Amino acid sequence: MTQTRLREIDLLNPIHAAMTSFIAFMLGALIPLLAISLSTPAWRLVNTIGAMVIALSLNATVSARHSAVPLIKVICRNTLVGVATALITYLMGILLGGTVTG
Repeated sequence: MTQTRLREIDLLNPIHAAMTSFIAFMLGALIPLLAISLSTPAWRLVNTIGAMVIALSLNATVSARHSAVPLIKVICRNTLVGVATALITYLMGILLGGTVTG
């Protein structure tokens, strides 16, 4: 059995991880936000869903860069989970009496 020593470079810096996560979230949210802001009311929902799928796909592509999992699998999983989360949030809003105005 071989012993492996933990090197300093193998440890994550929590500040670096938090800042990277914050920046990734802000950049990822910018794409759907622009779709919402720049679309006419008639196209707002369609454009926002399309922008959300694009943002989720970009996120999956970047996160799978050093992964052994096939890229298409990561993109499908990330997009499916993201769309399902948005749908659940929308349905919970309806159940709790929220309204969407255009």
